[in-house]
Amino acid sequence: MKTPLPASARSSAPVSESLEDYLEAIRALIESHGHAHTRDIAGRLGVTMPSVTRALQLLAKQGHIVYRKNYPILLTASGEEIAEEVQRRHSFLEGFFRDHLGLEEDKASRMACKIEHIVDFDTMARWEALVARLPGTTPVPDGEA
Repeated sequence: MKTPLPASARSSAPVSESLEDYLEAIRALIESHGHAHTRDIAGRLGVTMPSVTRALQLLAKQGHIVYRKNYPILLTASGEEIAEEVQRRHSFLEGFFRDHLGLEEDKASRMACKIEHIVDFDTMARWEALVARLPGTTPVPDGEA
């Protein structure tokens, strides 16, 4: 099981829940299509193109992506770290809600999406440690999100 990033390894500039969703979407698009474009991000998140452009400009200013108009969006090391951590938390939470609470897949995913942004690192680490001790629990391998 991968350990959450310690406070010292996280960016000093906080990333909002909305911007975390953008980073997560960019990473998922790159993994599935080999690239992420503004239009693809808008479609995935169900937002307008101007909203995507504003978010990408802010993420670029914070140093989490490389954004150039009409080119694929690239994640920087910090953007990749944040996106990976959000996806890892989502995967854990979705599995917990589905496998341990018996929620249907769709509801488990929706709940995970809401909670992945608000649970702090210490709480997440303790939650994961607790679940790892439950009977019948299969740990998520490192790198899976």
